[in-house]
Amino acid sequence: MFIPQPVKTASLAIVLAAAHALHASLPADNPVAAFYGENEYRWTGDLPWHNVVDFTTFAGADNHERFDAAQDAVEAMGGGVIYFPPGTYEFTDHLYLRDGVILRGAQPAQTDAKALEFEPPSKLVFPKYHFVAEGDGTPNDTAFKFIRVAPGHLGSHMGAVWLDINRAGINVTGGDPEARRNLVFGIRNNNVAEASGQVPIDGMHGWQRHSWRFTRNIGAYAYRYVLVANNRVNDKHWLQHRRADGRDTFGVELDDPAWEVDDFEQPGYLIREQNNQWADPPRALEGHQAVFSYTDHYGIVVRGSGGGLWGVPPHENPTVFRRDKTIRDNWVYATMRVKMHTSGYGLEIRDNILRDREGKRHWFHPTGQRLVNPANTLENRGIDWSGRHVLIEGNDVEVHRHGMRETHYRSVDGEAILFQECCGGSIIDGITIRNNTVNAYIGLYKAPYLRNALIEGNTLVRGPTADGGLGIFVDADTNNHLNPVYNVIVRNNTLDRLPIRVRGNLRPDGEHTSIVHDNVIDDASIHIMDYVTAENNTRSNGDPVTANVTPAVYDIPWAPELDVRISTHPDDTRGGEVVRLVASVVNDVPVERVVFYDGTTELTEFTEPPFTELEWTGAASSDDPLYTAVAYQPAVSVDRNFVQYTSEFPTAWTGDDPEQAYTNWLEAHFAPAERDDPDLLFHDFNGNGQPALLDFLVGRDPKASHPPVQPEILRGEDDTVRARFRFRPAPQVAAVMEASADLQTWTPLLQSADWTLQPDGDEWILEADVTNGGDPAIIRVRATRR
Repeated sequence: MFIPQPVKTASLAIVLAAAHALHASLPADNPVAAFYGENEYRWTGDLPWHNVVDFTTFAGADNHERFDAAQDAVEAMGGGVIYFPPGTYEFTDHLYLRDGVILRGAQPAQTDAKALEFEPPSKLVFPKYHFVAEGDGTPNDTAFKFIRVAPGHLGSHMGAVWLDINRAGINVTGGDPEARRNLVFGIRNNNVAEASGQVPIDGMHGWQRHSWRFTRNIGAYAYRYVLVANNRVNDKHWLQHRRADGRDTFGVELDDPAWEVDDFEQPGYLIREQNNQWADPPRALEGHQAVFSYTDHYGIVVRGSGGGLWGVPPHENPTVFRRDKTIRDNWVYATMRVKMHTSGYGLEIRDNILRDREGKRHWFHPTGQRLVNPANTLENRGIDWSGRHVLIEGNDVEVHRHGMRETHYRSVDGEAILFQECCGGSIIDGITIRNNTVNAYIGLYKAPYLRNALIEGNTLVRGPTADGGLGIFVDADTNNHLNPVYNVIVRNNTLDRLPIRVRGNLRPDGEHTSIVHDNVIDDASIHIMDYVTAENNTRSNGDPVTANVTPAVYDIPWAPELDVRISTHPDDTRGGEVVRLVASVVNDVPVERVVFYDGTTELTEFTEPPFTELEWTGAASSDDPLYTAVAYQPAVSVDRNFVQYTSEFPTAWTGDDPEQAYTNWLEAHFAPAERDDPDLLFHDFNGNGQPALLDFLVGRDPKASHPPVQPEILRGEDDTVRARFRFRPAPQVAAVMEASADLQTWTPLLQSADWTLQPDGDEWILEADVTNGGDPAIIRVRATRR
């Protein structure tokens, strides 16, 4: 772990630099304490504010040499601040921050980053990319710069304060487990992008460029203590787009070079068709269809580095559950991907303003290599999060879905505040979503387990491109497997033409603790399971709203994590002091053992009932303990259908009502527009030469890019031909296969000589006679839990 150290030796330059800190013109205070008060984010007081050097006092052939000299001085002082007085500082390459170094500019006259007048007077300017439509184009390394963690450093005790940074993102994303204290505060940031390495490909012009969607303006990955607050991101593009759309620009003179944006059109951009094949001649896009955008990417990312393990508790995946992280009071404009992407334990996302562009239209697939499919997602999302004990409060969120090419379809996204199962997510345990104003839905989507959620006091006004099927969506359905939901409260929200839905199962002890009450909902409905109570929900005119009720299914037992109380603050455990844990669990939940963890370390195990009050006393096993307790239950076999796959096989679809065969899985994987248009169900969404439905049968993701799935063709007796597929159901799944010619009558096939389904290691082999003289059959595979 990086710990600031006192000066041991000093050169004359360092002594002179340190002396500058005594001058009144060099700020040595804690700007966070000045802005939020001494009692907020007390950890920022541990940053070395008192060691200050003036960037302009260092010699060098260019600003990069001066910067290196300034970092040498700060590093010798045991960490500190490089101060940039008011002015413009030009850099030609990335800046690499060392542990313990903070970049600081002069405090602006307007200190509120959500105000249009916010403009720090200390400006760092990086190179612009100059697009040239000839040859191989301008080399990418001439632009697209970032402020990054220096090689060999952890990413600790570093950040940036009160700076206007143009053409460089801030990525304090070392991600080392020892990294602590990342601060990004009072920054204005514009014209950030990276050129994707996926473009150009063979068949394209060498000068073609595509904006990489995983870029972010601000990123911070420290394991503990992160504050990204009071920043303003992409406001230049926001006003330029408002002008292009004929909207108010609030009197700002956008022709001033200070408001320049770097987007560029690429007329003649060659691109593959939607099916990933080249047309003859190749399709060439017009300039406005092939824009290299500096806002088609993430805005602020505060999470762990690398991939996570979906749905696992803190002791198994500490990357997702990093603590003491706050994102607040930021103003962010982005036109694609997620404006705020984050995870943590005790995470706070408060009072941010998130903006988007209405009426936008897109032509690229996210790779930039082919035309976008009308059913693609472009991840237009406001706040996308995972973790435990999360507060999302007071945010003003605007999101808009893209129009897809020349079609009437819109992108498959548009979530204002979203938890989702993918991408290293978590179960939901402790979430408050309160007093936010949004123009699209709030979703706890496909959670593997969902408890202790409060959704309260939010205002949802349906935007012009919102999905009318969703408003507040609490969903513990992972691909048609209903998971437990309890202690969910949805109250005092106001919804305009957006419904409330709660889906999931009873908790095993049958306790009914979820309630939807005192909401005002106009021109929409409420859909709940029968264990959820609905009370006093009305229209704005006072008329009552009656909930639509769906019966719940008692689900398989679960292994709950327990509430853990710690008798001393974690910081008090340093030096080997004693901590005391107490956990409790409901008596009538069947439990066979309970384990206490500190991070990934098992502290102790209890195997003797009753599991009501459990205590453990001992020293913390890590510097920053993260205590959890898990109650484990014996495996119980439940024979219940929970998912149904249906596929054409292997010829074209026959039958009048394909929707009937898709209802059990389609909703989880496809958008309403796709459900409404059966022709879309046979599109090759991932461009692998097979219809999406067939991909799904063999365990492929129809929305992802995978190699082609082709059957083996086997020649049998009498010139019969059989097709063989391999697929991977979940290890706890048993499969039953049926066939139909009309989608009405289904016949079991496992006993038929013409159809076989047999295990082969981790896979199943499905063989079917495709030349049996009859009509092509449609295969349905029903999965049941073993």
